[in-house]
Amino acid sequence: TYLGVWVFERPADGVDWLAGESVFYPIARGIAKINEAIAWQDATHLLIANEQRDLMRLEIRPRPQ
Repeated sequence: TYLGVWVFERPADGVDWLAGESVFYPIARGIAKINEAIAWQDATHLLIANEQRDLMRLEIRPRPQ
């Protein structure tokens, strides 16, 4: 989406990636612009780049059990 990132739980069998739990992490409109790339920096952070070459870091918080 233009307004955030969906993170899906990794499936045990590696087949149906969209069947597990998911969490939406919003990105403020003034920051997001038109995003072009996304990658994991580490286990809790995503790096997001946009068309203007801005680089954003998004923290992925563990879900409460």
